[in-house]
Amino acid sequence: MNNINLLSFLLTLQTQNIQHSALIQLLSHLQSENLDWSAIQGKIDMILAEKADLQTIYNQFKTQLEDNSNILQHLPEQETLDMAITRSALPTPPNKYSTEITNLAVVILRSENPQQTAQQKLQSLSEQLNRDKK
Repeated sequence: MNNINLLSFLLTLQTQNIQHSALIQLLSHLQSENLDWSAIQGKIDMILAEKADLQTIYNQFKTQLEDNSNILQHLPEQETLDMAITRSALPTPPNKYSTEITNLAVVILRSENPQQTAQQKLQSLSEQLNRDKK
């Protein structure tokens, strides 16, 4: 599991209103003291396995993110994620982007409408990906 996988999944959430019990379990893993990346990836895989169209979208986002090393600069500022748990009191993920992406995932998954929240929080990143695609 890496930043690209989690961010690809968050971008995928923008595309559909996904109702799945694994989202709650995913949120629980993201908020735990010790991040279990294999469990997080397992929940993402479980959701994607049940919806082939989501798997396709996820793979497209993943490819775009892997091809564009500067894209993480377009993540929302940490201040816009105030309602997220801060990982400062918890073991730190491997790098700054891991913390930002994890907090972003918590904000999106905690919201009542993950699709709408993902659209709002990831708008700048999505716009940049669309520009880079052309």
